[in-house]
Amino acid sequence: MKRVFGTLTVAALMSACSPDPSTAQPASPIAGGGKDAHGCLASAGYTWSPLRAACIRIFEAGLAFAPSSDNPDQTLQAFVVMSLPAATPHQQAELYLPGQSAPLALQAVPVPEGETRPVVLQNKAAGVEIDYVRDDYWLRVRGRPMYVRHGQDNAPLDALLGNR
Repeated sequence: MKRVFGTLTVAALMSACSPDPSTAQPASPIAGGGKDAHGCLASAGYTWSPLRAACIRIFEAGLAFAPSSDNPDQTLQAFVVMSLPAATPHQQAELYLPGQSAPLALQAVPVPEGETRPVVLQNKAAGVEIDYVRDDYWLRVRGRPMYVRHGQDNAPLDALLGNR
């Protein structure tokens, strides 16, 4: 009898301590569930692409450029996201550099006939260009080779070279 009474007393006290639903604090947001101003889910790797006007994963949509030997302190890749062919025939691109909060706009550069080391994309104001040298694409910042892309599918960049 004492056990039953003791159990009922403990149960009554515990129910008296439960919070009043009208004064309870709202539940905290779910970790990783936040979206940015454009609705992109950053925790899932999405970022806003102004060029494509969509949420993208730069590591899926972009062309990866590895740090060059002239950039020994860098361990992260840079990514170039090309415009979609239907919108504009790859005349624009975005450059995502490590540590930068926003992409840098790049414009296609007409390749002169016979050019041996043509610049294919650039942003003159930022001093950034991507040029083609012996089957490799070099991303240069103020003339310094910072990143390189070689030995991969370069079809979107090759299209900028025209009939080579």
